[in-house]
Amino acid sequence: MNLELFKKDDLEVRVIKDENNEPLFCLKDICDALELSNISVVKEAINMEFDKGGKFNLTPLKTNGGMQNFIFVNESEVYFILMRSDKPKAKEFRLWITKEVLPSIRRNGNYMQKEFSKELYSLLNDLKQANCIKDKLKNENESLKDELIQNQRELLSFYKNKDLKKEKLFKLSSQIIDQIKSLKTSGKSVAFISDFLNVSQSSVRKYSKDFE
Repeated sequence: MNLELFKKDDLEVRVIKDENNEPLFCLKDICDALELSNISVVKEAINMEFDKGGKFNLTPLKTNGGMQNFIFVNESEVYFILMRSDKPKAKEFRLWITKEVLPSIRRNGNYMQKEFSKELYSLLNDLKQANCIKDKLKNENESLKDELIQNQRELLSFYKNKDLKKEKLFKLSSQIIDQIKSLKTSGKSVAFISDFLNVSQSSVRKYSKDFE
């Protein structure tokens, strides 16, 4: 049994499907909505109008007081009750049932309240926006990741080149030092060596002091 509770403001009705997948409506809920206090009178009127021979659909439902049997009536019997009632809320309930609930059940196989539809649409819209934000953040994250990788590569390249330059400078300095020592050994002056090798005189003195 697929029980559905349909509500609108202070109106509500429980609906199930019969073996032919046709909707059946809880008689008590209809009577409550139409302010009909004597369900037995309504039941007997339906029984006589449709020659039911006292045979009604009894369906057990769980309530606060435990399991209870409720009478469910079909669409034709609902129309019969609605057309006979002159209670203040009858028109409101009749319009709701005839213009919203029943047409929607025929069309969609169930009833979706407008309020719920709006809420569902809002939730779906929020979800869509959230997914868009998620995709945007994902793309930005991928972009930042690629940029970080590129920066790391450039940094590694920089330090690699720096180490190569230091190594090159070190080798060049070693050659200059050897030349300083060689020129100093041959008796050349500090000023000559400085001009010849294009280095400072203090550097010449530093590396040639052992030969003075």
